[in-house]
Amino acid sequence: QVLKFCLIRNHIKSLPEFPKKSKKDKPSPRPYFDFDEWSLLKKTSKERIKKARGTRVRYEREQLHDFMVFMVHTGMRTEEILRTTFGNVKIYTKKDKSKELRITINGKTGIRKVRGMIGAVGAFKNIKERNIDYQPTDLLFPQNHRDGLNNLLKETNLKLDKQGRARNSKSFRSTFIMYRLLAKQPIKAIATNCGTSTFAIDKFYAKHITIDMYDDSFTDLPE
Repeated sequence: QVLKFCLIRNHIKSLPEFPKKSKKDKPSPRPYFDFDEWSLLKKTSKERIKKARGTRVRYEREQLHDFMVFMVHTGMRTEEILRTTFGNVKIYTKKDKSKELRITINGKTGIRKVRGMIGAVGAFKNIKERNIDYQPTDLLFPQNHRDGLNNLLKETNLKLDKQGRARNSKSFRSTFIMYRLLAKQPIKAIATNCGTSTFAIDKFYAKHITIDMYDDSFTDLPE
């Protein structure tokens, strides 16, 4: 504005060239698995476990399966789960006698509490049965299952989402967030459980939900 004023007053002969402001791309949604894709992934994973040759391969595939379920039912970050020990996890009985997990983690945003859904309870029980001599300081997942997951994603043709974006273990956290949003849970509660901001939840997830993502209950009459 100062330079324009100077130009009008003939204090300068022309305006200097300024770099054009680049338009920021619209933030794209994080890749996740829709309900059908998640069902296919679990089904194929179980089939691969049955076909596993050798104790070691079977163990690794079972661990991978529970790793996926644990992530989708807690919304934790990959690195957070890989740091979680048996002593960090407790099974909590709710008033209606159903179960959930209560997890204490030292995550990206510091120490926080995480609540895991019933699927995470089952995964945790499987891991304990598979590692009967575990100690409280032992890691739930001492191995990074990157290669096994990539093989599973390629076998199910789910490595890329419908927009061509690559999926990896982070996509399971995104799946948790999307499912909780579609279940009409408050964004604040989801953000708190996931150790992130409501701004991030809205920017990368909520804004990209379309009306056809909701199930048939959306148009049900209230009771």
